Amino acid sequence: MAGPAIGIHHYPKDPYAPLLQTAKTLGVHQPLACWSAQDLIPRRHLPFIGQIQDHYWIASGYSKWGYTWAMIAAEMISAQVQDPAFVIPEYLRARRKGDLFSLYTLGNAATLTEAFFKDRFTVTPENQPRRTGTVVRLHGRRYGVVIPEEGLEFLVDLTCPHMGCPLHYNPADQTWDCPCHGSRFTLDGRSLYSPSNVSLQHYPGVNSLHPNLK
Repeated sequence: MAGPAIGIHHYPKDPYAPLLQTAKTLGVHQPLACWSAQDLIPRRHLPFIGQIQDHYWIASGYSKWGYTWAMIAAEMISAQVQDPAFVIPEYLRARRKGDLFSLYTLGNAATLTEAFFKDRFTVTPENQPRRTGTVVRLHGRRYGVVIPEEGLEFLVDLTCPHMGCPLHYNPADQTWDCPCHGSRFTLDGRSLYSPSNVSLQHYPGVNSLHPNLK
């Protein structure tokens, strides 16, 4: 099931509903679990395969065709390692021309730039009740409120440790997601997906940062 880009768009209230409805038509009425997968989808839906510098090869951007493209990439990279004369097609090369300054790439860059700067100043309106996912600003930084079913409320710093992008709350998977590079974190700030491998700052008790936050 296709969904929104990580951390950029507003998440649907129940993104699994269409999938569950389809499952019911197939006789599956009690699913064991629901989960999301993150896929890198480059321009033209073609992966990046090949050498990027001495002794470094990459294969990425499989556009939901991981098994197929992974096998193709392995064959091509293996062939090039063994025989430098082997040529990977231009439209699959890791450093192919035309993608860096394409309208597609520039459009994504504009969206990410907006998310990077605009969301730094976006918080939850004060007239809305505080709940998990509420964003507050304290001492010039954004924090996310988490209200667990059991235990005390707590705050997490919503600045991605990777490159400082503002994180968004994902209510479907109950994670904090980065719109810039796709890092994801659990509600209590533990790192789930790279590129960030550093967890978020976690502050138990909402008043540990500000005594008037109620």
